[in-house]
Amino acid sequence: MFAILALVLGVSFFFSMAGMGGGQAYTPAFFWMGMDVRNQAVPLALWLSFATQSTAAVNYWRHGLVRIRTGIPIVVGLIGFAPLGAIYSHRVPDRVILFLFASMTLAAIIQTLSGWKPRGAAGYRRAELIVIGLIVGAGVGFLGGMIGRSGGSVLVPILLLLGFEPKNAAATSSFSATFCALTGFLGHVSTQHLQIAPLWLAVFTAAAMLGAFAGSRAMAERMRGTRVKRLFVILLFGIAVKLYWDVFVG
Repeated sequence: MFAILALVLGVSFFFSMAGMGGGQAYTPAFFWMGMDVRNQAVPLALWLSFATQSTAAVNYWRHGLVRIRTGIPIVVGLIGFAPLGAIYSHRVPDRVILFLFASMTLAAIIQTLSGWKPRGAAGYRRAELIVIGLIVGAGVGFLGGMIGRSGGSVLVPILLLLGFEPKNAAATSSFSATFCALTGFLGHVSTQHLQIAPLWLAVFTAAAMLGAFAGSRAMAERMRGTRVKRLFVILLFGIAVKLYWDVFVG
């Protein structure tokens, strides 16, 4: 259990800096550590993703980094369309969706390295941001519902491609994906029994919140532009490689 505790602290710290909950790291790691996938690994990963993202979102909010005009419509789209994606999950092969996600992430890496920017979030009018948020949330929610992902690893590349600064992309992603992670957790535990001792669940939750607070605070207050860019490129590259691996190998 102490190995899991160390894992939670590390994942929540680094992934909160990038606006992600860490679910893509938690689930396989918990499985490799001997947890049952359905009754332990997946629900625990969703809950810790919620704890990580909600803590980071509060921290980012305090520093004025969350773009609420885009974030709320994204939340509406995520919650509204994720169930539809789950319903139609058998219609489209997972590998097709994963390939699209990987290619989108690769495009975000190229955009970040090249320094090219579209007009940026500040250049959109209020009505445009609402429409963009709804479309992004609906698309990510629908596709995420099909393959069981909360959306943070997809939202960040999209927001970067839309011209958001890395810190704003991380903050807005944390705020939006918080709700998706929570609804996913509640949906899972409503049909499955969570086989984790309450004491350890509380300890893991506290560790996720502590790591997320430290990581998001470091991003908001101490990270310089070049370091932020380097961090995003490394994390996005890792996500892209993992997704392409799942498509062509796994």
